[in-house]
Amino acid sequence: MKILFAMDEYFAANNGGGISAQRFADELKKRGHEVRILASDVNGQPEFPLGEFKLPLFDPLVKKQGVTFAKADQAVIREAVEWADLVHLENCFVVASKTAKTAAEMGKPCTGVFHTYPENITSSIHLAWMKPVNKALARAFERNVFQYCSDIHCPSEKVMQNLINWGYTADLHVISNGVTPEFEYHRIPKPEAFQDKFVILMTGRYSREKRQDVLIKAVKKSKYEDRIQLIFAGQGPLEKQYQRLSKNLSNKPVFGFLQKTELKQVMAYSDLYIHTAQVEIEGMSCLEAIASGLVPIIADGKMTSTGKFALDSRSLFKSGDAKELSQKIDYWLENAEERRHMERVYHEHAEEYAIHKSAQELEKMFLGAYKKIYGANSALTA
Repeated sequence: MKILFAMDEYFAANNGGGISAQRFADELKKRGHEVRILASDVNGQPEFPLGEFKLPLFDPLVKKQGVTFAKADQAVIREAVEWADLVHLENCFVVASKTAKTAAEMGKPCTGVFHTYPENITSSIHLAWMKPVNKALARAFERNVFQYCSDIHCPSEKVMQNLINWGYTADLHVISNGVTPEFEYHRIPKPEAFQDKFVILMTGRYSREKRQDVLIKAVKKSKYEDRIQLIFAGQGPLEKQYQRLSKNLSNKPVFGFLQKTELKQVMAYSDLYIHTAQVEIEGMSCLEAIASGLVPIIADGKMTSTGKFALDSRSLFKSGDAKELSQKIDYWLENAEERRHMERVYHEHAEEYAIHKSAQELEKMFLGAYKKIYGANSALTA
């Protein structure tokens, strides 16, 4: 099958949607499909390149978030859709909308993945608390993009339930974004500077919905505050704010984006992984951490699905509750033997989310969507 992935940015190393698309594209190619990309030509050259679109007034904020938008060049979009047997939309913005409409005009099967909650957008402009605004955005996504999709990939049950509540009418498929085999159980000695420290890692963009501030406040409440070394792997507009918030900690946190090899090394010597995001489709970085043998403590809230990776209540805390998070941190630091046991258990648990299993389910979704257009007796098979 000739599968077109349509999105704004494909090649970014710090964008969960782009990384997920790259992994699925690789797996689908292994399964014999031809996959081409319609996206911006920032950081790489897709088969169907689009120029960069700079959002007036908001471009500095967009750049700080590590996001790139593509120009919706209709000629390139039409050429890409014409090539494809099936179109798969990797986000819900202008390029996806125009690609979806073009696929409908040309009678091509179209599917999508739901990777962005309205709150991922409204958090950046301090409007996440306004339910009418978020609901209007959810409906706009459906009206402009997802109504043209016969099937939608939902990375979790919680995402699927939210789409049902918002009135989405496509067939919904719960499929994890998956984890690649390169994230494996591996432990190494800590660097000399951290030898006497408890190293706690969190990975993610420094933005309001990720809530790194909750972890900083939790460490301030911990009995082991003077021994905890925080590492925030990421980048984003709130870095200076978090540096100010953490200036009174005994050990200065480490802030900065880590390349994959560096991140894997940090995972291999960290003691715990914390995930505080309160708005998130599926925390891929959390899944990578547990696959690498880190015990997690994960925020549990209405608009985040990452808590599904927790095996019991010891690895969950109420979203935004720094006191409860502090108590869970202290528990795991005090119970080193149990933590080491659970490192292995979590690593094995992550195998349920292996990328090849997710790709197989996505392939089934694509074949089903294709047959809805061309008939159940279509000659095209896996």
